[in-house]
Amino acid sequence: MRRSAISRRAAVAALAAALLAPSGAAAQRSGGSFFAGAPVDGPSADVLAVGDLSIARDGTGAVAYTRRDEGLAHPFVGVLDGGTVKSVGRVDPGLPGIVGKPVLGASDGGRLVVAWATGDGVYAAVRPATGQPFGPPLLVAPGGADPSVDLAVSGLGYLVWARAGEIEAAYLPRGATTFTPIPGVLDGGDAGAGSLRPRVVAAADGIGLAVWGERDASGRSHIVARRLVRGQPSAVSADATIDPGGSADTPDVAIADDSSFAWVAFREALDDGAGGTAVRAVARRLRGSAFDAPVGLEPSPVAGPSGAPRVGLNGRTLGMLTVGAAGGGVFTSVARDDAPEPQLVAGPVLLGASPGPDPSPVGTFAENQQGLVAWFTAAGPGSPIDVRARTLEDDPSAGQLPPFAPEAILSDPALGPVDPAAGLDADGTRAGDVAVAFVQNGVDGRRLVVAVYDRAPGVPALNTTSNWRSRARPDLVWSPAFDLWGPVSYQVLLDGLPYATTTTPLYSPPLPIADGTHSWQVIATDRRGQVARSLSGTFRVDVTPPVLTSSFSGQRIAGKPLKLRLGASDLGSPAGSGLAQLRVDWGDGSLPTVSFQRAITLEHRYLRGTWVARLSATDHAGNPVVREWTLIIKKPKKPKKKKKGKHGKTPATTKPPASGTPTGGTAPGVG
Repeated sequence: MRRSAISRRAAVAALAAALLAPSGAAAQRSGGSFFAGAPVDGPSADVLAVGDLSIARDGTGAVAYTRRDEGLAHPFVGVLDGGTVKSVGRVDPGLPGIVGKPVLGASDGGRLVVAWATGDGVYAAVRPATGQPFGPPLLVAPGGADPSVDLAVSGLGYLVWARAGEIEAAYLPRGATTFTPIPGVLDGGDAGAGSLRPRVVAAADGIGLAVWGERDASGRSHIVARRLVRGQPSAVSADATIDPGGSADTPDVAIADDSSFAWVAFREALDDGAGGTAVRAVARRLRGSAFDAPVGLEPSPVAGPSGAPRVGLNGRTLGMLTVGAAGGGVFTSVARDDAPEPQLVAGPVLLGASPGPDPSPVGTFAENQQGLVAWFTAAGPGSPIDVRARTLEDDPSAGQLPPFAPEAILSDPALGPVDPAAGLDADGTRAGDVAVAFVQNGVDGRRLVVAVYDRAPGVPALNTTSNWRSRARPDLVWSPAFDLWGPVSYQVLLDGLPYATTTTPLYSPPLPIADGTHSWQVIATDRRGQVARSLSGTFRVDVTPPVLTSSFSGQRIAGKPLKLRLGASDLGSPAGSGLAQLRVDWGDGSLPTVSFQRAITLEHRYLRGTWVARLSATDHAGNPVVREWTLIIKKPKKPKKKKKGKHGKTPATTKPPASGTPTGGTAPGVG
């Protein structure tokens, strides 16, 4: 029997298997790893500040920033590919310098929109999809300032801005590249200046939500929210400001897939319990047209004013509300669900300290309940500033919030200290991959830097059957490793040894595989060298057919019994699949005979004629061996009348010799 192709010494195979085997739980996906910031632009004194970083759920996205060009600040965009910026370019050719910072929105398929303000007003440029360039910048709002933009997962979007003390908006239909102004203004007047600037988000159902600050007749500033229903604003707005209380400012907002639910965070001057006031960071959930009770985002008492809070939600209203408190503490509260009070938020949790700079923390929260918070910090007053981050694997079904992972430093000291005045932003995919953008100021110049937290690839699942197969080069098939920031390569291990590397979830060995049972495993590796190992599987190869023996005996005369002896042998497991069945097709129209024994003896009676009997054996892999016998069956002779001899006796007759010869035969050992 043929046994060839791949043979390895057992000792070598065992050693390789031990070296390559995963430790701990054998096929569990690891959480991921931090990768320190890599320069995107620079070193150059012309690199100025981070504007906005936005990543769609499918992992596409970009970072918008300001850079000096031709002596003026202009909006630039770096497009992300797998968490790495692959292309950088200016998006406002021929326009005057930017005022403030650019803002950005990203949607699945690589759709991007960037907006910015100049002395002329608010401009926007749209990239329709991956691989396409940004369209020309178009003036959306003459005289507008402080824009905010967002795209829904479907690709539609909203843009808001402030102009002459009023808040205005525009709508970007799905697939369009031009914004359509929404008629009228959103506010009641004296709105949108400075820390009252507007913010906007777009829900998966196509509804937008704008928030901003506006002053009443007494001079007190309020935080107001109003929905945008494609080309029209909602009939009413909702005031998030706490009564009794003082002025509120710096709103931030995030919305669920169902636009009925959103979180709004802001600062407000509130009673400090000692006869004075303190600027506190608070958040309120918007349900329908009304706000729930406020939630404090840092513990009491507070030593001074809080920083501007940030909100990051996933599509199910699970998320993180983050603030830098007075004294440099970084606090995060986790929104667990969209159920009624009282258990709305777990926290606040102290994540870290920033004794020098304002930490300006920013948080993200993915669909898989992976959260990340990044912030500025320093070892002490006067020490170089760096960027740090912590992650959370939340479990909303658990009563207690799981602990955050330890701190990781995202900035590379070799690139110089971080410039906190240049801004910090972060965003992530639906799977928890996150990019963080900031600026480092080295001795050779300034750099825009992007650091990432990259989830390890998903565990491949082996799909090739373990049944016996009669192919010496079987297809080895597995499910692709889930990784939004691919590509992923696969190493195939055969019998514990590295055998091949491929980028597709299918491999066909170029050489025949020896008969027998083989173990195999697939190791997925992402672009940053992170690996995930499949469980070990088996496949079984048997390409060798059984050996068949057969013989007929008896008279080839119609009606007379003809005896057939049929037998077969096949190597059994683990080297072979073993014999499955014997089969006799008599060739005369009678029913075939099937047996699951290794040897049989049968009798059959034929009519007169020439018949071809087909004898076969099949193993469990489906390998057949076939032999054919041609049988000539004669009619029985009529008995002759006896003739009397000289002595009155009948002479004896002679029996004719057996006729019929075997033909065909495809296997060795046929007899």
